[in-house]
Amino acid sequence: MQPIVMRAGRFARPMVHAKGSGRSSSTRISRGARPSWLIALAGTLLGCVDTPADPWPATPPNSLIAADPTGDRYPNVALVVGRVAGDAPWGPACTGTLVAPNIVLTAGHCVAFSRLFEGLTEFGVTFDPVFATTSRVVRATAHVHPDYVFRFPTPLPDDPVDLFDLALLVLDEPMDLIPAHLPPPGFLDHFARMSGPLTFVGYGIPRADADFGARGTRRAGSVRLGSVFAPVVGTTPAPAVGCIGDSGGPLLIGPEHTKAGQGGATMVLGVAHSADCGTFTTFYRLDTPQARSFLGTYLDLPGGGKR
Repeated sequence: MQPIVMRAGRFARPMVHAKGSGRSSSTRISRGARPSWLIALAGTLLGCVDTPADPWPATPPNSLIAADPTGDRYPNVALVVGRVAGDAPWGPACTGTLVAPNIVLTAGHCVAFSRLFEGLTEFGVTFDPVFATTSRVVRATAHVHPDYVFRFPTPLPDDPVDLFDLALLVLDEPMDLIPAHLPPPGFLDHFARMSGPLTFVGYGIPRADADFGARGTRRAGSVRLGSVFAPVVGTTPAPAVGCIGDSGGPLLIGPEHTKAGQGGATMVLGVAHSADCGTFTTFYRLDTPQARSFLGTYLDLPGGGKR
């Protein structure tokens, strides 16, 4: 299976649109769509489909996807899990970040397309650095940005389209962890001029040719800031790049933390939105009016925008 993030014009667009929030969100698939490309496009969004994964010749087979396992580092970065029924086992899906004692931030497509492609009816999170059947899972209620729209093919890093790709998971119980901070309004517009080091954390597959079942280990790696648009920012590998399962993972200020047991995610600039598993990752910004209007419904935000 080739990567689905291709140059504009290779596929017709748009093909799929999804709008809604929480349990009432709905997805409309344009007439003539086929399951094969639908499954493939979910993977483009670093998604959560449980399908056999073939090697992707267009990406280096040994490229670092999210670099080294974190161990106890970044303890407030969570694995988003799901299941198809109350008595079914939990399985890895995407990545998220604790931003309040009972709220985890992730990408909107993690929720919308996990429901569509994997039939997930229930979501939860675990903060274990490596997921196992014995991992403690806290159940959650998902709320997707009400203006969320999915477009196929996904935007390239130089395309400033706004897909409102955000979701919050409200946990059934608060966590005894220090939440990450959110940026003040317009922060990235100023930060882009400073060009400081950035870190990406995710639970995605470790190599571009890995099976989707390899999701579930928290990893951290460095990225470089690229283009900055109103809705998104693009990054290039340094050497980390997003892939399947890294969706919703945080883009953090600063270099990787190296001391075991220290250094949770501090300020989250964006959540992983799309990637090609080889050359770029894009992140949905959290400091824009459209992001803050959604986040402020559930969170107290720096610079105003309180519940």
